[in-house]
Amino acid sequence: MWSHGLISTSETGLLEVGQNIFLFLACLLHSYHSRNDNAEPLYRYLCVGLALLCLALLLRELDIDKMGNSNQWENIELLVRSVTVTGIIMYCGTLLRHPDITWSGLKSFTTMPMLIFSFWGICCYLCGWPFDKSLFAIPQGLSAWAEETLELNATILLFCAACTKSFHAEHSLLPDFIHNRRR
Repeated sequence: MWSHGLISTSETGLLEVGQNIFLFLACLLHSYHSRNDNAEPLYRYLCVGLALLCLALLLRELDIDKMGNSNQWENIELLVRSVTVTGIIMYCGTLLRHPDITWSGLKSFTTMPMLIFSFWGICCYLCGWPFDKSLFAIPQGLSAWAEETLELNATILLFCAACTKSFHAEHSLLPDFIHNRRR
């Protein structure tokens, strides 16, 4: 399959477009969840951080500068990435100013489905990196397919993380029968 020039692994191929869609939806859902005024501050901070992570990964995957021939697209890409980096720096500064919120829920971190899905999603991204850099002695097409498949799995896991509201089961987007089984 990968040796016959199948374009599903190209930069604008099917796998890449799927990744962009899942990252965009995850970013939107995390942003939406972070706006909940009734949620614990730790949960809101985590949602903001995961929204920024999904946005940064989306901007990594999305080639804005290749949307047209003019230099405007390169400038737009630079502006959007700069705003994202500024947001991440501001987020880290906020976390450093409020360590009590971060440390207060440290025990909860290990059992939060949102963070478990996010952790495994990030692991999938990290596992795809050697294939991106062709560090293995395998055909280039197979390497590209493995990288894109791992990245697609990562984005699906990040989207699943956005679909869970993990501090309180009654606020989750998961079906009720799943939460009733947990109790």
